[in-house]
Amino acid sequence: MKKQFSIKKISNNVYKIEEPWFKEHANFYLFKGYKINLLIDCGLGLFNIKEFLNKNGFKNIKVVLTHSHFDHVGGIKHFLPEEILITPKIYKNLKDKKMWGLEYLKQEDFDKEILPESNLFNAGGMHKSCRDTIIKIKPKIFNKIDIGSFCFELINVPGHTIDSVAYYDNKNKILITGDALYDGRIYFNLLNSNKTKFKTSLKKIAGLNFNLLLPGHNKVFDKSKALEIIADWSKVLKVG
Repeated sequence: MKKQFSIKKISNNVYKIEEPWFKEHANFYLFKGYKINLLIDCGLGLFNIKEFLNKNGFKNIKVVLTHSHFDHVGGIKHFLPEEILITPKIYKNLKDKKMWGLEYLKQEDFDKEILPESNLFNAGGMHKSCRDTIIKIKPKIFNKIDIGSFCFELINVPGHTIDSVAYYDNKNKILITGDALYDGRIYFNLLNSNKTKFKTSLKKIAGLNFNLLLPGHNKVFDKSKALEIIADWSKVLKVG
């Protein structure tokens, strides 16, 4: 059987995790802290990401999300509600199936060796499988997350979704953007998108001082590449 997850060390105490059997797989990131480890986004949830990380030596995990789309949030069902820290806006959209972008969940995007082992389609859908966890989560307004080795500032970057946030560590010069910025096609016409706010968010990202950008999809890149993508996306937003 093919790997359920892949994990790669990016830099000291920073790991990139993927679900390689899904064509449009999202990236999620594990940051090793002093007492807790921080997981930013958690994938589709077909397989148990918490169990995988525990087996790889990562315990005491706290989960945060960049936005409420299915490929970034499905894994919450494998965590306890008290292990999940989310904003009120993300929580609101987690409860609403229409905001998950499930129209982009296509069976043909899954590796045929993996899909028969899942119950994603025949069990009534991903949102239903996460519902019990969602209703028990207590949303919280927060400005930063300090895990000792990293201290992330939460930055609102609406556009791709109205609830999109980024996590910025000024000391380590790291920025995690989810789908607010990545090297690929820009999506700004979704049910939960806002084109005007997207333009403002791109300018906000461009103004941050970072060396490493960890996006929601595809390869990680530096500030120079980020500015190139921002310029390209800004052009699309003008004519889109």
